Amino acid sequence: MSSSEPWNVTLRSLEDGFFVDETQLQHEMPAQFSWRPIAGLGELVQFFRIRVDADDFVELGGEVWLISSAEPSEQARVDDLRTLLGKALPHVEPCFMVEQRDGFARVIGSERRAVVIAAATAVMKYFASWDESNPIVVAIGEQRFAITVGFVGKNYRVAVRRVEA
Repeated sequence: MSSSEPWNVTLRSLEDGFFVDETQLQHEMPAQFSWRPIAGLGELVQFFRIRVDADDFVELGGEVWLISSAEPSEQARVDDLRTLLGKALPHVEPCFMVEQRDGFARVIGSERRAVVIAAATAVMKYFASWDESNPIVVAIGEQRFAITVGFVGKNYRVAVRRVEA
């Protein structure tokens, strides 16, 4: 697909919450967020679970677990989080947002699913960070995507274009 032809993706927010150390009590968490205890975590870590239905590549759709994690220089923290989450949620393939500013995010995640991860990241920035930049650029590895986000009915509808780095 050329960079001028967008992928069309429909997304729905499923869950916004925090991973918490298993010793923290439920009443410590704000009611509007879910919470999931993770043994050995030691801190609050925010996550977003987003359902992605991709018109052009159905096999790569499904859930994206986007974790607000660390600065790009803190790879050891990302590795620790990946290990802890792997033990607690073995069915989950987490993605880690390691850099974010208006109109841009950098994510560590599966390059095979980069288009759906980029779409989920842009939607999260749109609804959780109030980022209405158009486009929102998301970098995953060496790939960059420009995403235009819209809200239709109960779902987010996005157009994703691959762009040059």
